[in-house]
Amino acid sequence: MFRDLHHHLNTMRYLTSELRIWLMLSLALLFFLASAILWMIESKRDLEDVETLLETNFRDIDTSLTDGADHQLLTTAKKLAGELRRSGRRSNDELRSMLADLEVSLICDIDSNGIVIACNDPSIVGFDMNSTKQSREFIDRLAQSDSYVQTDMPRGADGALHKFAGAVYPEGKGFIQVAWNEKLLESHIRDRVYWITRSWHIDESGYIIMVDPYGKIICHSDSSLIGKSLIEVTGLDPQKLPRNKYFRTMVNGEDVCCHAGDVRGYLGILLDPAKDAFASRNRTIPVMIMMEFLIFIGLYLLLTLLLKKLVTNDLSKVGGALEQIAAGNLEQTVNVRTSREFSDLSDNINTTVASLRKAAEEESRRLLAELELGRTIQMAALPAEFPNSPYFRLCAAMTTAREVGGDFYDFFSVDENRLAFLVADVSGKGITAALYMMTAKTLIKDTLINERDPATALTKANAELCRNNPANMFLTAWVGVLDIETGRMTFANAGHNPPLIRRADGSVSFIHERSGCMLAFIDQVTYRSYRYAFSPGDTLFLYTDGVTEAMNHSQELFGEDRLESTIRNERSADPLSLCNAVRTAVDTFAAGAPPSDDLTVLSIQCLSLLKRFVRTFPPTKEALKDATAFLNQVLESGNCPPAIQASMDIVLDEIASNIVSYSQASGFELDIELVQGGVKLAFIDDGTPYNPLTHEDPDTTLSAEERPIGGLGIMMVKKIADSVTYNRAHNRNFLIVSKSFG
Repeated sequence: MFRDLHHHLNTMRYLTSELRIWLMLSLALLFFLASAILWMIESKRDLEDVETLLETNFRDIDTSLTDGADHQLLTTAKKLAGELRRSGRRSNDELRSMLADLEVSLICDIDSNGIVIACNDPSIVGFDMNSTKQSREFIDRLAQSDSYVQTDMPRGADGALHKFAGAVYPEGKGFIQVAWNEKLLESHIRDRVYWITRSWHIDESGYIIMVDPYGKIICHSDSSLIGKSLIEVTGLDPQKLPRNKYFRTMVNGEDVCCHAGDVRGYLGILLDPAKDAFASRNRTIPVMIMMEFLIFIGLYLLLTLLLKKLVTNDLSKVGGALEQIAAGNLEQTVNVRTSREFSDLSDNINTTVASLRKAAEEESRRLLAELELGRTIQMAALPAEFPNSPYFRLCAAMTTAREVGGDFYDFFSVDENRLAFLVADVSGKGITAALYMMTAKTLIKDTLINERDPATALTKANAELCRNNPANMFLTAWVGVLDIETGRMTFANAGHNPPLIRRADGSVSFIHERSGCMLAFIDQVTYRSYRYAFSPGDTLFLYTDGVTEAMNHSQELFGEDRLESTIRNERSADPLSLCNAVRTAVDTFAAGAPPSDDLTVLSIQCLSLLKRFVRTFPPTKEALKDATAFLNQVLESGNCPPAIQASMDIVLDEIASNIVSYSQASGFELDIELVQGGVKLAFIDDGTPYNPLTHEDPDTTLSAEERPIGGLGIMMVKKIADSVTYNRAHNRNFLIVSKSFG
């Protein structure tokens, strides 16, 4: 059917003048020629820019090494002059003892006449600084300024090469002089080279390599390559590289722009991938080509308008009908029958359109089915089973404005005692927002599990989302982590609506802590964490703007005031009740008006705080008494009935005795958890793997002489406890005993 439509369009083009065809070809040729010229000009300019960039960075690196050495040595001289002013001048031995702390090779105390009165090298004491040209220059410089460092490496009085710096005493009574020998200067420069290589960036992904005279890499942004041969890593021969000029080469199969040269005895190589060097061209040329293309289209449309007067009325009618069909009106028909040719053309077009209409209907049904499948997949990605915990209740729900949406919520355990939960809203709606929602949800969850702190997790997630955001989408998010042991919640807000807290006394208020920027909106954003302390009975309510920005037929917003009133007036603070109450209130307010945005709610209520006590004991008989005292202290604090306390003492004695006597463990850990109406004991040891629950209970109907030894203790434990479980993990035995107080 598309072949028939193509045939009809070719028939219409055949009926126009040849001028239109030739003009179109001419414009197309000009378009491609202009694009090629622009490409060459931008490529040349980018090459000149990257050459200048590499040369400038190379000079800056060389200057940084020199200035850094001079600054550090001069700072040492000034610091020492200030210390000696406060504490008094030192003897030769005292100066010698200061060498290691100051990391210098020479310290000389020189009086106002230029005579060395103290030095770590006694052979220099008494030397007159006015007696040599080099030392005289040092005195002259200090007469003009309170400090001076020599940029070259003259030989000192001891005949060795030194780099000298000096600082005048605050009272002007002489000066202090310090120096580096060749070894210390080399160490400083090597440290600076390492710092520069690790921290200095060229363009987006350019980097620096430093090579020693033997061709070995001494500094590289990838520390695993340090010590390897430059030829082995990059394929570049340091002896054959051009010096102090720009060149291009291939490094590990990648086109790279380079600049190499000697830097303080090392070979410095600056590398900038060609993809970064031509980034400007790759950004600007498509825009220019698009502008040229628009000009081409404009000229083409102008030609069409000029030639329109030359075509027949019947051809205009056919063209008008085809335009409506191309625009999506498949109910349009063509009925031009002024000639046999136009009659055939009309019949063929109508037949083709009928086929297209049938295909469009089938495609529409397929698309609806795929959207429904997408909705099913999206909803399946959201947690639907809410945790059943004695410490908190949680409930959440999402309603999309379309088949699929951009809102999402999530909750998961960060560790044994902490629960993370979040609500987020992706900009836009539909399939694009849904796909971005899946990416963002996975990224935030993985980052939060690794980092645990909401602010740190959002900061890293934002950087990753900004690096890979071709659709230029963004999202808001509110992330919290609840410590069920203490009731403390840490949270961070990335441009999201402020949540509400309904306290145990029934009061309701918004948590208006300062919000950070939306995610994927601006790179290099640092978020801040805040804290809130839950009390038993407090309930937190999170939502997206699909709640507050829901509109009725009068274009009124539901707003924060109605939301706060709904939360306050709901009789139950249970999360399920609050979520249902808000969704019902929004539906009632909208009164059938189509939703303008996705609607998501999440609520969490603190029921009670976890009480947990942990202590480790050595594998000795004496430790059993300490463990029993620890257990009784905890049980008494939890108002444990005396009978239960006595039975748990028996449990402790039986299990801990077996660990101490038979397990060969280095000790055992007693983990006591006071739960609602009961206690849970966890015995953890690194001894021989042994599951006592697999041991068959002894037959108590037999006499003591007939019954095999062992098994009575664990049988007694199982009768006392409500449940006993065992597992082996991380090379440790875990035996858990639970008992209710009822």
